Amino acid sequence: HMPELYVQGFSTGLPERLQVAMLRTLPGLENCVMMRPAYAVEYDYVPCQGQVTPTLMTSKVRGLFLAGQINGTTGYEEAAGQGLLAGINASLYIDVGENRIADVAASSDSGEGDVDAGALVSRARSRDSLLVLPRSSSYLGVLIDDLCTKDLREPYRMLTSRSEYRMSLRQDNADARLSAVGHAVGLLSDRRYEAFEKKRATVAAERKRLSGIRIFADRQVALAEEVETVTKQRVPSSTKGGGLTLEELVRRPGVTYELIEKHGFGADESLSAMEKTSVEVEVKYEGFIKRESKSRRKVAGNEGMSIPKDFDYLSVDTLSMESR
Repeated sequence: HMPELYVQGFSTGLPERLQVAMLRTLPGLENCVMMRPAYAVEYDYVPCQGQVTPTLMTSKVRGLFLAGQINGTTGYEEAAGQGLLAGINASLYIDVGENRIADVAASSDSGEGDVDAGALVSRARSRDSLLVLPRSSSYLGVLIDDLCTKDLREPYRMLTSRSEYRMSLRQDNADARLSAVGHAVGLLSDRRYEAFEKKRATVAAERKRLSGIRIFADRQVALAEEVETVTKQRVPSSTKGGGLTLEELVRRPGVTYELIEKHGFGADESLSAMEKTSVEVEVKYEGFIKRESKSRRKVAGNEGMSIPKDFDYLSVDTLSMESR
């Protein structure tokens, strides 16, 4: 039996004999045998910048939507996400009708900034325009914005580091960000949307309950002692201030929802694991999320501004000569 290793990040499209030589330069692999050579796939693509709108419809051919590697991306998830949005907009395009497509294309190309969720849902529900996902709505929104606004020199992969809003674009709140939009365009059934609304109401009610119950070191002794052990921070007694709410306890590092639940302070009605996660994440990172939302609103006011086509960049002294 021969152990087989994959050298992460060492794939290359170079000739096989060079790949073997390169591998043998690595410490410990001086006498390695290459089981299968790495390979590269070459393909043509359409540079999206200036040729594809954020709806994934081409600028020159109305009604033609592009998704996947043809847009310069690589990866299954990247292609799947684009295919989803392109399919949605192809369907909306038919609903909107050819007579209005010029208006739709104009609104899509202009870039309306970082719209809030309510406006996004309202626009989707009206069925009178194509769907554009802003950067703050999803990683798919980040991907498409990057494709349409940046000069990409290599196949694009969706990395979390590409988003400025990573505190908001979380796995646990994907339903909160996109369920209303999915329901508005007809992808999410009434039953599933009702389930989402029930979950949202449950999480909100639990957060309200946690903020209304106070814990004191001399009254809820067992819970206070474990919190102090975990966090190395004191829990005030009833004689030294107003104690701490359950929400303030959960906000402390190391304190989980399961910990307070173990001591009998969980919800009267059992919460699902997903609902507990949502409550805990919202409580622990509330300050960071609010700060990011404030920053996002500030940036949003500028994202919708258009630079005149005849703008004289050479007159801007604060730009480097390369930028001009």
